[in-house]
Amino acid sequence: GPVGYRATLNLDLLHRIINDLTTAQNEAGLTVIKLEFLHVCRMRMGPWTGQTNWSILRYAGREMRATLTHHNPILELLYEDLVASVPFLRNQPDVGSERHIKMTWDWALDKLEARGCGTHTQTKRWWHFENSSREGSENRWLDLLPLLWLGHRRNWWQLANNPIFQPSS
Repeated sequence: GPVGYRATLNLDLLHRIINDLTTAQNEAGLTVIKLEFLHVCRMRMGPWTGQTNWSILRYAGREMRATLTHHNPILELLYEDLVASVPFLRNQPDVGSERHIKMTWDWALDKLEARGCGTHTQTKRWWHFENSSREGSENRWLDLLPLLWLGHRRNWWQLANNPIFQPSS
């Protein structure tokens, strides 16, 4: 006779879509770019899911506050992109003025001081990578400030007479 079981069939369409996306990324040659961006998302973590990188970046922000004013080549290089990426800064009435440049510098240093180390970005969970990617994109110009400063402090390059820090013509 009848067994009396009821069942529901749910097709896992999302799993198939994500596998198709991964295949398309591989075929388009975007895997390396994805891995590079994964490291950007994990920049504040590590090594080994610790907080050492976060501590270094936080210290760099404190050192920039103590050493530099808002008249520095790093901010000059990143100012327009930083302002364009942050609605609060972009919507000020006096963008480009002395007051706005100083406000942007102070805001950036305060934000660097307050930012946590985030979470360890995982690639096995596509939504986790997506969320981390979104946060990484929003903060890329802000995160570049301490990285450029650390490069200078570790003598990887000089701020003076460096074509990177010269205004483009």
